[in-house]
Amino acid sequence: AEAGGNGTACQGNNGGVGSLRGSVPTPTSACGSGGGGGAGAVGGAGVQGAFPGPGKGGAGGAGLDISPTYGSIGPTNGVFAGGGGGGTRIGAPAGAGGTGGGGAGGGAPPGPSAAGTPGTTNTGGGGGGCGSSGPSSAGGTGGPGIVIVKEPFVAKTAPGVWSMNTVFDLVKGGSWKDFNATGAADFLVIAGGGGGGSNYAGGGGAGGFRTSFPGGTKINLATGTNTVTVGGGGAGGSSNARGASGQVSTLGSITSAGGGGGGTAVGPSKQGITGGSGGGNSNDGGPL
Repeated sequence: AEAGGNGTACQGNNGGVGSLRGSVPTPTSACGSGGGGGAGAVGGAGVQGAFPGPGKGGAGGAGLDISPTYGSIGPTNGVFAGGGGGGTRIGAPAGAGGTGGGGAGGGAPPGPSAAGTPGTTNTGGGGGGCGSSGPSSAGGTGGPGIVIVKEPFVAKTAPGVWSMNTVFDLVKGGSWKDFNATGAADFLVIAGGGGGGSNYAGGGGAGGFRTSFPGGTKINLATGTNTVTVGGGGAGGSSNARGASGQVSTLGSITSAGGGGGGTAVGPSKQGITGGSGGGNSNDGGPL
Protein backbone atom coordinates (compact mmCIF):
# COMPACT_ATOMS: atom_id res chain seq x y z
CA ALA A 1 0.00 0.00 0.00
CA GLU A 2 1.12 3.54 -0.71
CA ALA A 3 1.12 6.69 1.39
CA GLY A 4 -1.96 8.89 1.41
CA GLY A 5 -2.24 12.33 -0.13
CA ASN A 6 0.62 14.69 0.61
CA GLY A 7 0.27 17.56 3.04
CA THR A 8 1.48 21.07 2.18
CA ALA A 9 4.80 22.08 3.74
CA CYS A 10 4.39 24.18 6.91
CA GLN A 11 0.59 23.71 6.80
CA GLY A 12 -0.17 20.06 7.51
CA ASN A 13 0.73 16.39 7.22
CA ASN A 14 0.27 13.43 4.90
CA GLY A 15 -2.76 11.17 4.90
CA GLY A 16 -2.51 7.62 6.21
CA VAL A 17 -1.84 4.40 4.31
CA GLY A 18 -4.73 2.05 3.51
CA SER A 19 -4.25 -1.59 4.46
CA LEU A 20 -4.12 -4.51 2.07
CA ARG A 21 -6.92 -7.02 2.22
CA GLY A 22 -6.23 -9.90 4.59
CA SER A 23 -5.52 -13.41 3.30
CA VAL A 24 -7.82 -15.21 5.77
CA PRO A 25 -11.62 -15.52 5.49
CA THR A 26 -13.91 -12.72 6.60
CA PRO A 27 -14.53 -11.21 9.11
CA THR A 28 -10.83 -11.46 9.98
CA SER A 29 -10.00 -10.27 6.47
CA ALA A 30 -11.63 -6.92 7.15
CA CYS A 31 -9.27 -4.15 6.18
CA GLY A 32 -9.16 -0.50 7.10
CA SER A 33 -8.53 2.74 5.26
CA GLY A 34 -6.09 5.44 6.27
CA GLY A 35 -7.01 8.47 8.32
CA GLY A 36 -6.63 11.98 6.95
CA GLY A 37 -3.61 14.00 7.98
CA GLY A 38 -3.91 16.61 10.74
CA ALA A 39 -2.04 19.80 11.50
CA GLY A 40 -0.07 18.05 14.24
CA ALA A 41 0.43 14.50 12.91
CA VAL A 42 0.15 12.24 9.88
CA GLY A 43 -3.01 10.20 9.45
CA GLY A 44 -3.04 6.76 11.03
CA ALA A 45 -2.55 3.71 8.83
CA GLY A 46 -5.34 1.23 8.22
CA VAL A 47 -4.71 -2.16 9.83
CA GLN A 48 -4.93 -5.42 7.88
CA GLY A 49 -7.13 -8.09 9.39
CA ALA A 50 -5.50 -11.30 10.58
CA PHE A 51 -6.31 -14.03 13.06
CA PRO A 52 -7.53 -13.63 15.78
CA GLY A 53 -9.06 -10.24 15.03
CA PRO A 54 -10.28 -7.98 12.25
CA GLY A 55 -8.51 -5.01 10.79
CA LYS A 56 -9.46 -1.45 11.59
CA GLY A 57 -9.48 2.03 10.12
CA GLY A 58 -6.65 4.46 10.81
CA ALA A 59 -7.26 7.38 13.17
CA GLY A 60 -7.22 10.91 11.84
CA GLY A 61 -4.04 12.86 12.47
CA ALA A 62 -4.12 15.06 15.57
CA GLY A 63 -4.70 18.79 15.34
CA LEU A 64 -2.77 21.55 17.10
CA ASP A 65 -3.56 23.28 20.39
CA ILE A 66 -3.51 27.10 20.15
CA SER A 67 -5.03 27.76 23.58
CA PRO A 68 -1.76 29.04 25.12
CA THR A 69 -1.92 31.94 22.64
CA TYR A 70 -5.58 32.46 21.85
CA GLY A 71 -7.33 30.84 24.83
CA SER A 72 -9.80 27.96 24.88
CA ILE A 73 -11.86 29.26 21.98
CA GLY A 74 -14.07 27.60 19.43
CA PRO A 75 -16.05 24.36 19.54
CA THR A 76 -13.01 22.23 20.44
CA ASN A 77 -11.49 24.40 23.20
CA GLY A 78 -8.57 25.79 21.24
CA VAL A 79 -7.58 22.63 19.32
CA PHE A 80 -7.98 22.83 15.54
CA ALA A 81 -7.39 20.99 12.24
CA GLY A 82 -7.69 17.29 13.07
CA GLY A 83 -7.90 14.71 10.28
CA GLY A 84 -10.90 12.49 9.55
CA GLY A 85 -10.84 8.83 10.58
CA GLY A 86 -10.61 6.03 8.02
CA GLY A 87 -13.61 3.85 7.18
CA THR A 88 -13.62 0.07 7.34
CA ARG A 89 -15.55 -3.01 6.20
CA ILE A 90 -17.20 -6.18 7.56
CA GLY A 91 -17.98 -4.60 10.90
CA ALA A 92 -14.38 -3.89 11.87
CA PRO A 93 -13.59 -0.86 14.06
CA ALA A 94 -13.49 2.42 12.19
CA GLY A 95 -10.86 5.09 12.75
CA ALA A 96 -11.44 7.83 15.34
CA GLY A 97 -11.39 11.45 14.24
CA GLY A 98 -8.25 13.40 15.06
CA THR A 99 -8.37 15.82 18.00
CA GLY A 100 -9.31 19.26 16.75
CA GLY A 101 -12.55 18.53 14.94
CA GLY A 102 -11.83 15.49 12.76
CA GLY A 103 -14.88 13.31 12.03
CA ALA A 104 -14.88 9.59 12.84
CA GLY A 105 -14.84 7.01 10.07
CA GLY A 106 -17.81 4.77 9.34
CA GLY A 107 -18.08 1.00 9.62
CA ALA A 108 -20.00 -1.55 7.60
CA PRO A 109 -22.98 -3.55 8.88
CA PRO A 110 -23.23 -5.15 11.38
CA GLY A 111 -20.80 -2.65 12.86
CA PRO A 112 -21.26 1.07 13.54
CA SER A 113 -22.96 3.55 11.22
CA ALA A 114 -21.66 3.28 7.68
CA ALA A 115 -21.63 7.01 6.97
CA GLY A 116 -18.57 9.06 7.86
CA THR A 117 -18.98 11.74 10.54
CA PRO A 118 -18.63 15.37 9.39
CA GLY A 119 -15.72 17.48 10.58
CA THR A 120 -16.62 20.01 13.28
CA THR A 121 -17.67 23.44 12.04
CA ASN A 122 -14.99 26.16 12.16
CA THR A 123 -12.15 23.81 13.02
CA GLY A 124 -10.97 22.82 9.53
CA GLY A 125 -11.35 19.17 10.60
CA GLY A 126 -11.49 16.47 7.93
CA GLY A 127 -14.61 14.37 7.38
CA GLY A 128 -14.63 10.68 8.24
CA GLY A 129 -14.37 8.07 5.50
CA CYS A 130 -17.45 6.03 4.64
CA GLY A 131 -17.55 2.38 5.64
CA SER A 132 -20.07 1.00 3.13
CA SER A 133 -20.73 0.74 -0.57
CA GLY A 134 -24.45 1.34 -0.12
CA PRO A 135 -26.04 4.08 -2.25
CA SER A 136 -27.32 5.93 0.82
CA SER A 137 -23.93 6.10 2.55
CA ALA A 138 -21.37 8.84 2.05
CA GLY A 139 -18.21 10.23 3.54
CA GLY A 140 -18.44 12.99 6.12
CA THR A 141 -18.26 16.60 4.96
CA GLY A 142 -15.15 18.50 5.98
CA GLY A 143 -15.46 21.18 8.65
CA PRO A 144 -15.32 24.82 7.51
CA GLY A 145 -12.18 26.70 8.46
CA ILE A 146 -11.61 29.71 10.67
CA VAL A 147 -9.59 32.95 10.68
CA ILE A 148 -8.51 34.56 13.97
CA VAL A 149 -6.57 37.79 14.48
CA LYS A 150 -5.02 38.77 17.80
CA GLU A 151 -4.47 42.51 17.75
CA PRO A 152 -1.69 44.13 19.78
CA PHE A 153 -2.69 46.39 22.62
CA VAL A 154 -3.09 49.97 21.46
CA ALA A 155 -4.01 52.77 23.83
CA LYS A 156 -7.35 54.30 22.92
CA THR A 157 -6.76 57.63 24.68
CA ALA A 158 -4.24 60.42 24.29
CA PRO A 159 -2.56 61.89 27.40
CA GLY A 160 -3.56 65.34 28.52
CA VAL A 161 -6.74 67.36 28.22
CA TRP A 162 -7.86 68.31 24.70
CA SER A 163 -10.56 70.73 23.72
CA MET A 164 -12.98 69.55 21.05
CA ASN A 165 -11.93 72.42 18.77
CA THR A 166 -8.26 71.42 19.04
CA VAL A 167 -9.02 67.77 18.28
CA PHE A 168 -11.17 68.79 15.30
CA ASP A 169 -8.40 70.98 13.89
CA LEU A 170 -5.77 68.23 14.31
CA VAL A 171 -7.95 65.58 12.68
CA LYS A 172 -8.81 67.93 9.81
CA GLY A 173 -5.14 68.73 9.30
CA GLY A 174 -4.15 65.03 9.32
CA SER A 175 -1.87 65.29 12.36
CA TRP A 176 -4.06 63.50 14.95
CA LYS A 177 -2.72 60.00 15.65
CA ASP A 178 -5.10 57.22 14.61
CA PHE A 179 -5.26 55.19 17.80
CA ASN A 180 -7.44 52.59 16.07
CA ALA A 181 -4.71 51.59 13.62
CA THR A 182 -4.04 47.90 13.97
CA GLY A 183 -0.44 47.45 12.77
CA ALA A 184 1.28 44.09 13.13
CA ALA A 185 -0.94 41.33 14.52
CA ASP A 186 -0.75 37.63 15.28
CA PHE A 187 -2.95 35.45 13.09
CA LEU A 188 -4.36 31.97 12.68
CA VAL A 189 -5.68 30.98 9.24
CA ILE A 190 -7.20 27.50 8.83
CA ALA A 191 -8.75 26.32 5.57
CA GLY A 192 -11.74 24.03 5.12
CA GLY A 193 -11.21 20.33 5.78
CA GLY A 194 -11.44 17.69 3.06
CA GLY A 195 -14.44 15.40 2.76
CA GLY A 196 -14.18 11.69 3.52
CA GLY A 197 -14.36 9.28 0.59
CA SER A 198 -17.13 6.76 -0.09
CA ASN A 199 -17.01 2.95 -0.07
CA TYR A 200 -14.57 1.69 2.60
CA ALA A 201 -12.81 5.00 2.26
CA GLY A 202 -10.03 7.19 3.54
CA GLY A 203 -10.65 10.13 5.88
CA GLY A 204 -10.42 13.72 4.71
CA GLY A 205 -7.34 15.76 5.47
CA ALA A 206 -7.51 18.80 7.75
CA GLY A 207 -7.45 22.27 6.27
CA GLY A 208 -4.08 23.98 5.99
CA PHE A 209 -2.93 25.53 9.28
CA ARG A 210 -0.91 28.76 9.21
CA THR A 211 -0.11 30.95 12.20
CA SER A 212 2.40 33.59 13.26
CA PHE A 213 2.82 32.10 16.72
CA PRO A 214 5.24 31.17 18.17
CA GLY A 215 8.01 33.27 16.75
CA GLY A 216 6.61 33.69 13.24
CA THR A 217 6.18 36.82 11.20
CA LYS A 218 3.11 38.84 12.11
CA ILE A 219 0.83 40.27 9.46
CA ASN A 220 0.54 44.02 8.94
CA LEU A 221 -3.11 44.97 8.71
CA ALA A 222 -4.20 48.20 7.13
CA THR A 223 -6.41 50.67 8.92
CA GLY A 224 -10.01 50.12 7.87
CA THR A 225 -11.26 47.10 5.95
CA ASN A 226 -9.16 43.96 5.49
CA THR A 227 -10.34 41.11 3.27
CA VAL A 228 -10.92 37.77 5.01
CA THR A 229 -12.07 34.52 3.37
CA VAL A 230 -13.09 31.49 5.43
CA GLY A 231 -12.95 28.29 3.37
CA GLY A 232 -15.82 25.83 3.34
CA GLY A 233 -15.39 22.12 3.96
CA GLY A 234 -15.26 19.66 1.07
CA ALA A 235 -18.28 17.49 0.36
CA GLY A 236 -18.13 13.86 1.39
CA GLY A 237 -17.83 11.39 -1.46
CA SER A 238 -20.80 9.26 -2.56
CA SER A 239 -21.40 6.59 -5.22
CA ASN A 240 -17.79 5.35 -5.15
CA ALA A 241 -16.21 8.82 -5.38
CA ARG A 242 -13.42 10.38 -3.44
CA GLY A 243 -14.21 13.18 -1.04
CA ALA A 244 -13.90 16.74 -2.33
CA SER A 245 -11.07 18.94 -1.13
CA GLY A 246 -11.78 21.86 1.21
CA GLN A 247 -11.61 25.47 0.13
CA VAL A 248 -8.81 27.93 0.89
CA SER A 249 -8.92 30.49 3.70
CA THR A 250 -7.17 33.84 3.34
CA LEU A 251 -6.21 36.87 5.40
CA GLY A 252 -4.54 39.50 3.27
CA SER A 253 -1.45 37.84 1.76
CA ILE A 254 -1.79 34.70 3.92
CA THR A 255 -3.40 31.70 2.20
CA SER A 256 -4.02 28.24 3.69
CA ALA A 257 -4.72 25.32 1.36
CA GLY A 258 -7.89 23.26 1.68
CA GLY A 259 -7.62 19.75 3.11
CA GLY A 260 -7.43 16.87 0.64
CA GLY A 261 -10.37 14.53 0.11
CA GLY A 262 -10.20 10.88 1.17
CA GLY A 263 -9.77 8.06 -1.35
CA THR A 264 -12.30 5.38 -2.29
CA ALA A 265 -11.85 1.61 -2.66
CA VAL A 266 -13.44 1.44 -6.11
CA GLY A 267 -11.82 2.48 -9.36
CA PRO A 268 -8.57 4.38 -9.84
CA SER A 269 -9.18 6.86 -7.02
CA LYS A 270 -7.84 4.94 -4.02
CA GLN A 271 -5.25 7.51 -3.08
CA GLY A 272 -6.19 10.48 -0.92
CA ILE A 273 -5.89 13.92 -2.48
CA THR A 274 -3.02 16.29 -1.72
CA GLY A 275 -4.02 19.35 0.33
CA GLY A 276 -3.25 21.42 3.41
CA SER A 277 -3.18 18.01 5.06
CA GLY A 278 -3.56 15.05 2.73
CA GLY A 279 -6.54 12.70 2.54
CA GLY A 280 -6.18 9.09 3.64
CA ASN A 281 -5.91 6.17 1.22
CA SER A 282 -8.72 3.64 0.98
CA ASN A 283 -8.10 0.01 1.85
CA ASP A 284 -6.09 -1.73 -0.87
CA GLY A 285 -5.12 1.88 -1.59
CA GLY A 286 -2.38 2.54 -4.10
CA PRO A 287 -1.24 5.47 -6.19
CA LEU A 288 -3.37 6.89 -8.98
